[in-house]
Amino acid sequence: MPRHRKSHSSAARTTVPWTEYTDDGDEIVHDLPTHYEVCPRCEGKGKHMNPGIDSHGITPEEWEREWDDESREAYMSGGYDVKCEECRGKRVVSVVDLDALDPDLRKKYRAHLQDEADERRMRESERRYGY
Repeated sequence: MPRHRKSHSSAARTTVPWTEYTDDGDEIVHDLPTHYEVCPRCEGKGKHMNPGIDSHGITPEEWEREWDDESREAYMSGGYDVKCEECRGKRVVSVVDLDALDPDLRKKYRAHLQDEADERRMRESERRYGY
């Protein structure tokens, strides 16, 4: 996740640096404005289930066979929750404010995001097939 910093403008708006790579091989660093949104991982609660407990899911058979009543109650009441790994318990995350970008930069940044998403999907597919 990119590090955020305060801009030096009079509004002291939070920005995140993004490097654009041109066709000529040049690098242009843009300070993209950000705003806060509810954390998608914890949905604004600041905590979530410990991934070590149910990251693979718990089948009904496991629930019946391996979990006693006390453990089930702890699970259902948040007893295994941990501080959110994405927002660190703050309940919100800073994201690039696409509406505040000029149209040309917005188009370039969206293309960059799409390229990253495509790359993640390809890596995940390769991982699934053992590459």
